[in-house]
Amino acid sequence: MVDVPAAARSAELAPRPVRRVPPFAWPNDQVRISSGVDYFSVHTDDYWVVYFQGACALAHLAKDFGGLEPFLAVLHDYAAAHWLGVSTNADFMTTIETAAAAANLDFDPQRFFDRWRISRPNG
Repeated sequence: MVDVPAAARSAELAPRPVRRVPPFAWPNDQVRISSGVDYFSVHTDDYWVVYFQGACALAHLAKDFGGLEPFLAVLHDYAAAHWLGVSTNADFMTTIETAAAAANLDFDPQRFFDRWRISRPNG
């Protein structure tokens, strides 16, 4: 076992300052979570939007659907319906709209899609 000096141990346990993260800003007015390969092949520095904002959008949906389990059920049904097939943004958006209506959620799908910049092709 390595003998760590007491001062080093206390420094490890000392509260760290809170790091302030600047508010999120979209890199430009054109980028969307639903932007296609044609966009991201030209704007290679914007790739993170899909991963970071996409993950946040899914977490937001899980919260709106009442938690992870109900939302995972929606995703499971969606994946099963499109198994070994083609899936589009429009398919996903329709699934969310239908599931939200069926669950009688206080949820405005269009507001959600606008907020997270998710759109149907040519929309």
